[in-house]
Amino acid sequence: MQKSILILTTLFLFNFLPIQAQLPTLFQDSYDGNGVVPSTSNLFAWKDNLYMSRSVGSIYGGSTNLWKFDNIQSTTVLANINIRSAVTSTNYMMFHCYIPANDVVPKLAFTKTGNNNDFVYSSQRGVMNYAIAKNDTFYISVADNNYNYKFWRMIPTANGVSETMFSTPNNLWIEKHCYYKNDIYFIGVIYNSSNLTRYLYRIRNNQVQLIRSNIYDIQFLDNEMYVSTYGGYFYYLDKGTIDNNGFITWKNLKYYTPNEGSYMGLLKNFTIFKNKFYFVCSLAFVGEQLCYVSNDSIKVVKLNNYSTNEVNILGQVNDKIIFESRNLDDEGKRLCLWASDGTANGTKIINYDVRTTLSGYYNPYNGGEKRPANFQNRIFFLGTTNKEGEEVWFTDGTSAGTKMLMDINPGTASSRPTDFIAFNNRLYFTAFHPTYGSELWYFQPNCLSERNISGVSIQNEGSLDYLNSTQKITGNVNREYKASKAFILNNGFEVETGSVFKTVLDYGCQY
Repeated sequence: MQKSILILTTLFLFNFLPIQAQLPTLFQDSYDGNGVVPSTSNLFAWKDNLYMSRSVGSIYGGSTNLWKFDNIQSTTVLANINIRSAVTSTNYMMFHCYIPANDVVPKLAFTKTGNNNDFVYSSQRGVMNYAIAKNDTFYISVADNNYNYKFWRMIPTANGVSETMFSTPNNLWIEKHCYYKNDIYFIGVIYNSSNLTRYLYRIRNNQVQLIRSNIYDIQFLDNEMYVSTYGGYFYYLDKGTIDNNGFITWKNLKYYTPNEGSYMGLLKNFTIFKNKFYFVCSLAFVGEQLCYVSNDSIKVVKLNNYSTNEVNILGQVNDKIIFESRNLDDEGKRLCLWASDGTANGTKIINYDVRTTLSGYYNPYNGGEKRPANFQNRIFFLGTTNKEGEEVWFTDGTSAGTKMLMDINPGTASSRPTDFIAFNNRLYFTAFHPTYGSELWYFQPNCLSERNISGVSIQNEGSLDYLNSTQKITGNVNREYKASKAFILNNGFEVETGSVFKTVLDYGCQY
């Protein structure tokens, strides 16, 4: 087959250009400056639209309607309904709400469109604690008239809702859940007399199975499950290996210190990073540390010897774990934001000033409104400083790339941004402004890119900055490669006749 040789060595270099006016924008003043301070919450995406609940009346009262956003304008979709929360599956959206708005007992409503004309309702009425959605089936913890929580399976259809109550203990409420293959694992809490006990349950073949007791957190890595357990006065980390029949083999993982053996405090912030299990571990005398599992042993990434330490993981960006450490170093400086590549030498402080308001434990249903969001290779989060209060901050994992986005509520007052969500190339969040109240904002910076060939459909993508001499573009394919700064095409790089080779250089977003 005839071959054509591309230019022997070609180098494209683009300097980063400053981009002006990279600031968030108010999406809409829903009350048009009429003096009413709205309350906004529960921002989520479903079926190519954004939804949010907004109060009608003052921030202290009134009903809360559901609003739908289409990137251009917003409309109130549901009238005379007081929304408490919403949970979505692929084809259904479920509301925990008061219908009508002045009702005294909430109920569950399901819709396929988000409009008023296709609602179906559950017969169960009461306060919902938690909901899990899988394959258009909802598993819901709801309190009865005596405030005892019951666990239900609900399947909405066009004609109504199929409801089945599981035979779980009374007053069981849910704190967290995880999916593994076709099963759902969740942590259920039962209050008996004067103590709380946390149990690990599994939903399999429409049955709820009790797995273990005294469970505080859970995370999956391939066919292994890591759980934080509590026994006596100390916490432990166990690994469960699951076979094809669902049988679990448990192994206790230990951390040894010279004086304290394997004793640990609360384990939290479970996450998977570079195919390893990382978490925050509270150790005797040195406080909370960023730890990981290697060869079934618990190891500390980088030991920080400050006993007042408190660590919370924000997330991952650019192959780094970003975490906060609240304590003072030997010079009296507050150690705040860190970035770690998983090694001691690669774990460094990137900012001394900003703090976050993350708690040590939150779940995907209630309490997740302050969770950070990843957007354009950065983590956006609620950051707090003495000078600006609570505002939107971001980090790319470097000191230079850790900044406040905008002081939305000027001065030491706070805008208290929450509900961060990346959607349709924008970052959305709610924030308080003294003029507009608590409203929806978005951030859409002008990010530049350069293509050397245009108008060709993309069938294959890569992410190489450097293409070597062994690279060959085979016949009759269209291939695109992306790079952040430069392409180098060496001797021997080949494109066969009938193929198209296209490059995209992303300038990136500088703000």
